[in-house]
Amino acid sequence: MNRKVISVLLAVVMLLVVVVPAFAQQEKVNIYEGQTLIKSVAFIIGLNEYFVNDQVPGVKMDTAPFAQDGRTFVPVRFLGNALGVPDKDIVWNQAERRVDMKRGDNSLSMVIGKARITVNGQAKDIDVFPTIRDSRTFLHARYVAEGLSSTWTGIPPTR
Repeated sequence: MNRKVISVLLAVVMLLVVVVPAFAQQEKVNIYEGQTLIKSVAFIIGLNEYFVNDQVPGVKMDTAPFAQDGRTFVPVRFLGNALGVPDKDIVWNQAERRVDMKRGDNSLSMVIGKARITVNGQAKDIDVFPTIRDSRTFLHARYVAEGLSSTWTGIPPTR
């Protein structure tokens, strides 16, 4: 191959490395206090790291988010960590197949295979259920973020 062909191929590869990840499916959790964005956490399907406030490099994980039935499932422990929950406040109950988490005054419990989440003692039906993959509990990020946050999550409210 001549130098020109190699240069063009190298340029195409570099472009793909930069552009393709930008279009990868991701689950982004934004935490607001009123109208002010406090923290943004992004999980990308198939990538074993997550990004807090778009900082690179991201935080490494031992598993990756995945898509199922049009929903993005994220590893609950890592989302909890990203939201400020230390590992000591994330407890797995093997007998009940339940995960309990606590952040400040907020507590959250979920049982594998049940489309229900308990937040501060109040049970709430949800449209997906926690599942186990790669020895980790996964759930759609929205339910964990809303359950653990005393602030509003998602798109900032309009007034």
